[in-house]
Amino acid sequence: MSLRTQLDDLLKNIDPDITITNDAKSYLEQILIIICELIYDKVHIINRNKHSQKAINHNSIRLAVRLMFPGEIRGLLVSEIARGIRDGKQSFVFPTGLFIRKNKLTNKGLLAITAVIEYIAYDILSIACINVIRNKKIRLSSNDIYDAIWSDMELTYICQQNGIYLIRKQAPVIPKSHLEQFIQRCSPALRCNKDVLATLSSYIEEYIGTLLYQQQLLPSVKN
Repeated sequence: MSLRTQLDDLLKNIDPDITITNDAKSYLEQILIIICELIYDKVHIINRNKHSQKAINHNSIRLAVRLMFPGEIRGLLVSEIARGIRDGKQSFVFPTGLFIRKNKLTNKGLLAITAVIEYIAYDILSIACINVIRNKKIRLSSNDIYDAIWSDMELTYICQQNGIYLIRKQAPVIPKSHLEQFIQRCSPALRCNKDVLATLSSYIEEYIGTLLYQQQLLPSVKN
């Protein structure tokens, strides 16, 4: 699946004056692919006892959305599925063919999953554009995509509940030498280049930050 060209087109529908870096397109594309696969996994669970059902239909996609997504976005996605089925593939920016999988989908099933993924992309890009305009910029970076997701309660919930860990590009806090020493203790024969070290550092920092954020929420929940 490659959505990079379509993400450019979708962004033009939101704000034609704002552009997006290739890095940001790749970052958002990976998030959308993960969400798409999670929906298919949920559909598989829903359909596992339905031996007679060989293809994924729009009803299974809609039920998976109801189970996975919270609050207002759940209702919006269900409405988008209905709209997509009514208006057909010509109403989408994303080609429906991008979402074909080994498990066959009915025509309405393809329309349903396309509607869901395109709406999520539109939602993330819309929030990112607002933040970029506020910061007097005209180009979306991967960090703008990251900030857009974490600034929206429902998008944050989706990531946390489905184990989607996002990494924000930033100057590392963990010293490179400390990380190298840790890797050597774990696996003396392993060698990592600077890009791998930077990614590991960001992931560890993001994971620790998420744990601290969750711990801060616990007292208010208990009270």
